[in-house]
Amino acid sequence: MVMRRFYFAFFFLFLSLISACGSMGDSGPTPYLYNRTRVKEVIDSTAHADKGYMYADDFVKPLYAQTEPQDGMTGQDSLYWVSEWGIDDRAEALLDWLDGVERQGLRRSSFHVEEIREDLASFRKLRPDSCTEEEVCVLLGRLEWRLTSAYARFAYGQRYGYTKPNAIFNKLLFDKSANSYRRIFDHEIDTPTDSLMKVAIEGVADVASLNDFLAAQQPSDSLYAQLAQEYVRAKKAGETRRAELCRINLERARWRYPRPQHTGKYVWVNLSEQMLTAVDADHGKRLRMKVCFGNQSHKTPLLTSQINRLELNPYWVIPPSIVKNEIAPAHTGDAAYFSRNRYVAIHKETKAEVSPASLTRSDLLSGRYTLRQERGAGNALGRLIFRFPNRFSVYLHDTSSPGAFSKSTRTVSHGCVRVQKPLDLAIFLMDNPTDKLIDKIRVAIDKAPLTQEGRQYKETTAPDKYMKSHSFKPAIPVFLDYYTLYPDSTGKLTEHSDLYNYDKEVAKALDAF
Repeated sequence: MVMRRFYFAFFFLFLSLISACGSMGDSGPTPYLYNRTRVKEVIDSTAHADKGYMYADDFVKPLYAQTEPQDGMTGQDSLYWVSEWGIDDRAEALLDWLDGVERQGLRRSSFHVEEIREDLASFRKLRPDSCTEEEVCVLLGRLEWRLTSAYARFAYGQRYGYTKPNAIFNKLLFDKSANSYRRIFDHEIDTPTDSLMKVAIEGVADVASLNDFLAAQQPSDSLYAQLAQEYVRAKKAGETRRAELCRINLERARWRYPRPQHTGKYVWVNLSEQMLTAVDADHGKRLRMKVCFGNQSHKTPLLTSQINRLELNPYWVIPPSIVKNEIAPAHTGDAAYFSRNRYVAIHKETKAEVSPASLTRSDLLSGRYTLRQERGAGNALGRLIFRFPNRFSVYLHDTSSPGAFSKSTRTVSHGCVRVQKPLDLAIFLMDNPTDKLIDKIRVAIDKAPLTQEGRQYKETTAPDKYMKSHSFKPAIPVFLDYYTLYPDSTGKLTEHSDLYNYDKEVAKALDAF
């Protein structure tokens, strides 16, 4: 009996050793057979057949077109999502991100979501020992292109916007006299780069890297989150117009250019709202006022700058375009017109002042003379102007025509922004201005001083010695922007008129993607 038990034990031990040896010799999962050249052909044909387009595609195509590694990128034989082992869970991780694009005003079809899901499901059903090489190549090729395309589109779109504002706005207003388009969008914007694609490719190494990379590309400001939330609500409620406003302004919020911060002072002009808001974030103070700005032919540019100086009683140097298009054709030799408007001409070389009524039309158009309006009452710039660097000679300023502020639509200027309460704005932007400083400004612009010290200053100071300017140190950020849906002072998203018809241009660009 003992020997019998021994034989049985030996037999089972022998079987276990055989099984163990078999396991040690097992090569693991069977790889799929595929031909890289054929996969590359499918990638090329899939890319060619893709009728949708976004600028991100231009960064993807070189990944599969180059023959030698360039600038740290891999060559054309590199496949980033697929291999002989098939495709791993990075594809599902990307789809988890793409499933949310509709909640941000985007279409799933722009990211190949359904095609990727369908091909992924088909590939998951394939078995290496029962499928053909052609089946593998076709599915892997399509998945490789569409995953990379969708990944790049989403990353670039969230990081830079799905459209290019320079391309939208700076082809709208043609200047016949200059035979070129006028620049309207002049914010210093982050633009798409090859460097992001290099980082993006590193990000597909594993699921964690992919999630970290895509998370880093998402807009982080509260405005974007608020607009996205309102978009979802409006869609659910069937408020089509409101949802469309959200979609358009979501795209604006994706463009990366300087916007107001939560510290210090700044001036925010929302042209669509026709309002200026000055903010002292550190002390929780706000000052709001109406603005007038550029008409349809002289649209006020969208820009960011720094207000560095307040100038009192400025000259108005008349832009050459106004001289060419308005003054020379209609008022050459009209002494009464020039006298009434207090215009003088300055010879640029000699600096001599001459009567503009004595100049011929050819003289006015020659470029040899600067036409300017004298300081003081009646000056088109008013009594105060806030200077900031920009290429358009556009500023915030007072006006000699305050009646325009009573209009419901205040697109009346040649591009500058007229402010309703310039003195209040000047005082708000100063750091702890003294009563004497305020009175010096008031005296200079022909307003009665409010203090005894101010009255004494007026009595003892010659007019040519009155205060002429004040420097802001540090300079005050100023933003000229255009949002047709934006939070009011209570944080509620409020609709504003699309005065320049920019919304349809943004929508058109979005619809093309």
